[in-house]
Amino acid sequence: MVNALDLVALALVNSMAGQRGASSHAQALVFMNVRAVIEARLTDPSLDASTVAAAVGVSVRYANAALAREGTSIRRLILARRLARCRKALADAAQAGRTVTEIAHAWGFSDMTHFSRSFKCAYGVTPSDYRHRRGEFDCIQ
Repeated sequence: MVNALDLVALALVNSMAGQRGASSHAQALVFMNVRAVIEARLTDPSLDASTVAAAVGVSVRYANAALAREGTSIRRLILARRLARCRKALADAAQAGRTVTEIAHAWGFSDMTHFSRSFKCAYGVTPSDYRHRRGEFDCIQ
């Protein structure tokens, strides 16, 4: 069964027909499918490169090669998307009643030390500091 995202991906690949070779089209499709799988399963703490690649129907090596053209990898993309979702939740006043740990767990982080270090590396502050000073970080995307 073809889903709407596959149809959009195929349309994009077809629209780029004159711009790149066939292997680039295949990699563009893999890139879009990898992103879709990651977004759909982001809350799953066991989500990893092999799970994503298997869901897309390619090897981890091929998926990472497709993502390398965009300067990322499956692992880095999972981490970046999870961090972005956590950052958004921490800035959301409606989620002020949830702890940082609850938010991190909800987006697939199981190790709070790893989460805190990764968040600080990505955004320059700890998750708790970000939450307390969220008004100052409105420019952080």
